[in-house]
Amino acid sequence: MFDRKVLQKNLKKYFEPHIYSRGENYYGTGQVESLKAFPVKNKEQIEIRGIITGSDYYQAGIIFDLENNSFSRLNCDCPYYDNCKHLAALGLEFIDLLDAFAYENGRLIKTGDVSTQLIEWVNQQRIALKYDGDDEFGDDYIDVVPEKLRQRHASKVKSKKKSSTAPYNFNDCHIILRSGYGMSLNGVNIITKNNQELSLDIFLQNKKALTADQEKLLKFLQGNSFFYRQVNYHELFELLQKSGLKIYWDEVAENRLMDFSAQPDTKKIKANLSLVDIKSSYDWSFRKAYVFKLDSIYRKKNFFGFLRCDKELISISKGAIVYHCLSPVLINIISRINTDKDYYRYGTYSCETELKEDEIINLDEILRVARQDLDFSTNLKDDFKVIVTDRFEPYFLIDYDSQNEALEIKTMIDYGFIQKNLNHNIVYRRRQDEDYFEAWGANKYLFQAGTEEMTYATVHRNDEIDLFRRFFLDSGNYGLKKNLECRIVGEHEIFRHLSKYWDNLVGSGVKMVYAREKIEFIADNFRADFSVDLNAENDWLGFDVDCYCGQDKVKQ
Repeated sequence: MFDRKVLQKNLKKYFEPHIYSRGENYYGTGQVESLKAFPVKNKEQIEIRGIITGSDYYQAGIIFDLENNSFSRLNCDCPYYDNCKHLAALGLEFIDLLDAFAYENGRLIKTGDVSTQLIEWVNQQRIALKYDGDDEFGDDYIDVVPEKLRQRHASKVKSKKKSSTAPYNFNDCHIILRSGYGMSLNGVNIITKNNQELSLDIFLQNKKALTADQEKLLKFLQGNSFFYRQVNYHELFELLQKSGLKIYWDEVAENRLMDFSAQPDTKKIKANLSLVDIKSSYDWSFRKAYVFKLDSIYRKKNFFGFLRCDKELISISKGAIVYHCLSPVLINIISRINTDKDYYRYGTYSCETELKEDEIINLDEILRVARQDLDFSTNLKDDFKVIVTDRFEPYFLIDYDSQNEALEIKTMIDYGFIQKNLNHNIVYRRRQDEDYFEAWGANKYLFQAGTEEMTYATVHRNDEIDLFRRFFLDSGNYGLKKNLECRIVGEHEIFRHLSKYWDNLVGSGVKMVYAREKIEFIADNFRADFSVDLNAENDWLGFDVDCYCGQDKVKQ
């Protein structure tokens, strides 16, 4: 039922070759500290969880499908999440248990609930995977562990003991710098010629074999947290250069070898800032955006990437490490750019990023420091201006089309350079018999982008909500629907609507703005006193009443 080679093949496909190889090393040296099985809703599957030790303790989990002998939903709390050596080691350890389970329970597998049998059996054996160093298998090792699994575990424990004291020569190793998200390092690994990753402690136990600079490097790596990005990269690269080891970026390959002997390239970072049209990923429409773009030279293979520091940006290439002293705003912009040549997300491509709201309002300052600190080009004018407005004026937009006999009323906000429909960002919800009004838009500003100037205004979010709440709860008195709009067709219907609601609209205190023809609606009651002798011959009163409403004459 369980084929070891098939299981290993199904596990291996989830990992890059070098990651799987390091997982094999972790598995082989007994670094899976514990393993336990759990049931899931699908009875054909079980969940495997374990703790794996390395530079720290990490918890990993895998779903195993007994019917297909396949693995899925891999996750680990290390920075690599679902493609790490810890998961590979956990999977290999579990395959060991499956192999032993099949050997011991071959008859039981053919009948009954296999998943329940396997879970119970695995959880009985889990103590065997924990070695506390007191004796060969630990104080709590129990006798029910099958002899096959006992022997396999014993060989791994001996291997682990041996590896911790083996006289590895530090000078025969090389170092891999692991790049992480957001222009940072995830870690620094020491690798042997056999592609085995070793612990720092192995070398620090034999300090006599180290130079003073190599000992400083190992202690630096031991005392710094790459996960929290609290690393002095200046000191790190200085120690790496003095270590005498080969340094690789991300993987051991000739084109990823870092050459510290090359002269640093002192040229400025080459970049461009332009106003461009970006296609929306929602409705495929185009919108204006300010896009910051690095030159195409940063997509080439001999350029590895950037590292971000508090007051500088470090560019890493095959031939040089260059420290660029930049303003914080430029560091923030460049540090979020992805330089992978095939990258594309939300309308932006490799080596570019769209400016955020808080950056756009300081666009004049960004242009100033970019022209000063970068090899910079732009399609914006030299005298580019940023204009701020603070206008907030609500109004009713009255659109009366007499030719087509249609009337439309909308509740709007005038921000000076842009007119905003009030119902576009406010939503109404009722929870536990209470009314809630929320703004779903996250934008703090409104923009009008240009190459000569950019105008912006702060969104009065609370004022918009208050205004929406006022007219929403009393919409019936203003002849509006719940979206604070209305559309009336037909002259008779328009007359009736205005007769009922016009005075309330005018008396609301909100300004009236007319899109086409201005309306002056006046409603007067007609009264007439007369006497007629209906019994008298030819004594009838005939009269015409002319009433005017706008320019249209009505006879009655």
